Amino acid sequence: RAQLDELRDQLNTPSVPMQAHEDLLRQLAGITGERDKLAARERQLVEEGSAQQRQLLQINEQLASAQYEREQALEALAAGQRQFEQDLYAREAKRADEAEHSIEMEAQIAALRAHTASLEEDLAAANRRVVELSQAQHETRQLAARFEKQRLATIDLGTRFETAQREIVELSASLAEARLAARFANSRAAKEAAAAMKEQLMPVVDAHNFATDESLANTEATLAERTQPLTPEITETLTEREARSALNAMRRCFQAFQKNANDASLLNELYSHVYGFSERARVSGFIALHRLCAAFSYLIHELYEFPEMLNASSMRTIGSTTDFLITLMKDRNVAQIKDPAKALVYVVDDDPDNCEAIKMSMATAMLRASCAGEPSEALIELANSHFDLIFLDVNLPEMDGFELCSHIRQIPGYATTPVIFLTGMTTLENRVQSSLSGGNDFVGKPFNLHELTVKALTLILKAELLMD
Repeated sequence: RAQLDELRDQLNTPSVPMQAHEDLLRQLAGITGERDKLAARERQLVEEGSAQQRQLLQINEQLASAQYEREQALEALAAGQRQFEQDLYAREAKRADEAEHSIEMEAQIAALRAHTASLEEDLAAANRRVVELSQAQHETRQLAARFEKQRLATIDLGTRFETAQREIVELSASLAEARLAARFANSRAAKEAAAAMKEQLMPVVDAHNFATDESLANTEATLAERTQPLTPEITETLTEREARSALNAMRRCFQAFQKNANDASLLNELYSHVYGFSERARVSGFIALHRLCAAFSYLIHELYEFPEMLNASSMRTIGSTTDFLITLMKDRNVAQIKDPAKALVYVVDDDPDNCEAIKMSMATAMLRASCAGEPSEALIELANSHFDLIFLDVNLPEMDGFELCSHIRQIPGYATTPVIFLTGMTTLENRVQSSLSGGNDFVGKPFNLHELTVKALTLILKAELLMD
C-alpha cells in the first residue's frame, strides 16, 4: 500500500516524463493487481481463520465435554474403588462369618448325629415295647374273650333270674287282685272264691320263691331247672287304643295309691301294668318307650318289695313318669324316637363311690357314663365332647354345682342339655337355686338308683322331643 501511495504521488507530479509516467502506470497496475490478489488472499485467510476459529470453538466444546466426562469417569472410578473396597471388606467379613458358621454347623451336625443315635436307641426300645405291648394285647384279647363269655353267661343268668322275678311278681299281683276282690266283694260267695284263689296261689308262690332263692345259691343249671315260666310270653303288638287304656289304668292305679299309700297291692298292680306295657312296647319295636318302661317297672317293683324306700321324691317321680308316658304316646313318631341307650351321660362328683353308683345305675339302662371329680376338668371335657345328660353334685371343690351349671350353659351346644343336681341337703333354697342356675331336676342323697335311671331316661327323651 505504501508503494501504491508512492506511485500515485509520482504520477501526480507534473515533471514526470511521459515514458516514466507509463512505467509508473504499469507498476501501479501490477501493484493494484497484487493488492487485489493480496486482498483476495486476505479474505480467503480471514474465511479460513473464521472456519478454523469455529473448529477451535467446537474443539474447545468437545474438550470441555471430554473434560466433564473425564471428571465424571474419575468420580465413577473413585466410587467404584470405594465400592470395591467395601465389597472386599464385606467378602472378607463374610468369609470370616462363613468360617465361624461352618464351625457352628459342624458342632450342630455332631449334636444332631448324637441325637439321631439317641433316637435310634429310643426307636429300638419303642420297637421292643411294641412287641411287648402286642403280646400283652394278645393276652388281653384272650382275657377279654374269656370275660365276654363270662359276661354273656352272667347276663343269661340275670335274664333268667329276672324272668323268675317277673313270674313271682305276676303271681303276687294275682294274689293282690284276689285280696282286692275279697275286700270289695259284696257277697259272701265272692269272698269265699277269693279266699279259695288265695289258697290255690300261695303254695305256687312259696314254691317259686323257694326255687328262686335256691337257684341264686346254686349254679345256672339249677336256676334253669327251677324257674319254668308260669305265664305265656307277650307277643302281641301294642295298638293305639290299648296304649291309651294301659296308660289310663296306670294313672288310675297311681291316683288310688296316692290316696291309700299303705295298700301295697295297688303298687303291685301298677307294676303289672307298667311291665306289661313295657313288653308290648318291645314287641312293637318302640325301643325308647320300652327302655323307659322297663326302668320304670324296676323302680316300682323295688318300692313294692321295700316300702320303706317310698318317699315324696319317688312319688313325684312315679307321677311325672306316668304323665310323660302319656305325652310320649301322643307323638305319632314314637317308633322313630332315638334309642336312649345311644346317649352319653356325664357325672361331676368328687365322691368316687357316688360316681361308680351312678355309672352302675346308668348301665342298667345301657347308658354309657363318664365321670369327673373337679369342675375345671369337667369344663374342659364338656367343651371338647358332647354329652346328652349331666349329673352335678352341689358340693364340689373350686366352685359349687350351681355355679358350674351356669358355666356349662355358656358352652356351645349345652344351652338345653338336661342337668340333674345331686345333694344331701334337699332344702327349698337349694331347689330354687337349682332352677335359677339352669337345672332340670333335683335329687337328694342317698338316692334310689332305679329312680335315678328313670329320671335320666325321661329327661333324655324329653330333650329329644323338644329338638324334634
